[in-house]
Amino acid sequence: MGLAGKIDGFSGAEQVGSLLIQVRAALRRGESGAAQELLKQLFQLDPGNLEAIELLGDLYLQEGETAKAAELFGRAVKLHPKHPGFEEKLAVSLLDLAEIESDKLARAQVMETGVLDKSEDRSTEKALVLSLFIPGAGQFLNEENEKGTVLAVTGLIAFAGWMYGFLDAISSLPKPQRTDWLLAISDLQGLDAVLFYVLLPLWLAVYAFSAYDAVKSASRYNAERRRVLGL
Repeated sequence: MGLAGKIDGFSGAEQVGSLLIQVRAALRRGESGAAQELLKQLFQLDPGNLEAIELLGDLYLQEGETAKAAELFGRAVKLHPKHPGFEEKLAVSLLDLAEIESDKLARAQVMETGVLDKSEDRSTEKALVLSLFIPGAGQFLNEENEKGTVLAVTGLIAFAGWMYGFLDAISSLPKPQRTDWLLAISDLQGLDAVLFYVLLPLWLAVYAFSAYDAVKSASRYNAERRRVLGL
């Protein structure tokens, strides 16, 4: 390649880089139309640019154009089979399409029969019972895995902490008195007292919040589903 070709190559790469920066800035400002126009210019310079393809697909998903996103990511997977991000985004797009189709069928069934199939609802009763059994379990039922993990770990640490202080106080009593829990609590001192009186309320608060939040989340999901179905 001659010097002129190298200069043109550098120039083209700089233009692509500049356009990518402009696209990301437009997306941050919420200017999806401007971002799409910039992406069109970018694809004229570099049709196979991986970052541009991913940005456009994400934009389609954000704008609710799920079919376009699935088509784009499907082509991208064929062209770039070693790029794991495209497979993941394609799977997300296909799942979204399946949900949309399921909602259409459910809406058609409601309009035809006047009866809503409640088997797709999230059970507020199950969410409550699971949360009272293990903090965070109701969140896992509602597919809020990150929140469920935080609540489960916090609840476990709080339980282990106050129970350690409590058991330590019991073990310090004479054997005949070790079944007297109230005496053990009244004798709590130092670190044992801190662990018990700080972490026991935290543990109870985690339980209460987990149960309340799980029920509210399930109710919100069911209400949103009915809104989508036009009910």
